[in-house]
Amino acid sequence: MSKPKTQLQHIIEPAIIPNESPSNRPKKNTEDVITQWSTAIPEYQTYKAGTFEYPVGSFYDFPAGIKMIIKQNGEEREVMDSCEAPWSLLTARELSDGFKKGPLKIIECGFGLGILSTAMMWELAGIPSDKPHEYYIIELNNEVVKQAQQWAKNIIPIILRMTPPGLPHIKPPEIRITIIHGEASTELNKLAQSPKQKDTIDLIASDTYPVETTTKGLNDLGSLPAVCALLKPLTGRFAYYPYTPGPQREIQRIQEELVDNFFRKSTKNWADVNPNPDYQYLRKEDGLPVRRLKVMVCKDPYK
Repeated sequence: MSKPKTQLQHIIEPAIIPNESPSNRPKKNTEDVITQWSTAIPEYQTYKAGTFEYPVGSFYDFPAGIKMIIKQNGEEREVMDSCEAPWSLLTARELSDGFKKGPLKIIECGFGLGILSTAMMWELAGIPSDKPHEYYIIELNNEVVKQAQQWAKNIIPIILRMTPPGLPHIKPPEIRITIIHGEASTELNKLAQSPKQKDTIDLIASDTYPVETTTKGLNDLGSLPAVCALLKPLTGRFAYYPYTPGPQREIQRIQEELVDNFFRKSTKNWADVNPNPDYQYLRKEDGLPVRRLKVMVCKDPYK
């Protein structure tokens, strides 16, 4: 039985673009922004390991890593940093936990540095299947698409040599990877309209960067109707990246209200991170680094 969603529009619309109804949205501007993001050239900055010292005298060590940056209208935007790997690893584990046998069909929105994709490959390698697992990656940026395609070629031989976690006597299953070039919400809606795809997806993971500032914190939740249409009843799961810079209480309230309208259950966990202090995206309002990222997995979608 479906949960009533009469209040859904009142939740999503004001949260994404205040004081604007769908008919009043600047569609052309949105399309222009998407085009700019798709053609932007990503830059990668590596950094050395170091130590961050708090004003009170305590400290933490952070590992060497890499940061991905996209320039838009002359402004540098931090898209992703390898320090977020613990979030990706825990998300992949929580998302796939409990699946004893495949094949699984998975969609990932946003390739980024490929950390979540690789973590999911490791989890899939431990889930035996007589038929190939299917893994779809939706990515907007032209250059990142090329990197995802190269990653897909390189990762398969590695997977075939892997020893599945806890199952050393079983050969890793075949995994078929498909890269979809496009904007995540648009592509999800296309897939949801296909009778062949509806109710067939086991897992969806979304970690996209908000191409528009008005969607910060909600960019992974704007296509929940399509997500639920794609997911299998009862067993389908959805994970998203819940953190966004700025005040957390209100955005988390809106996020939870949204997912409660589309899923019967959700689980929460926390991933500890040690960010490079130069990574401004993971900075709290008081200027100190964020040390924990929430891992959210939504289960049992309303149909």
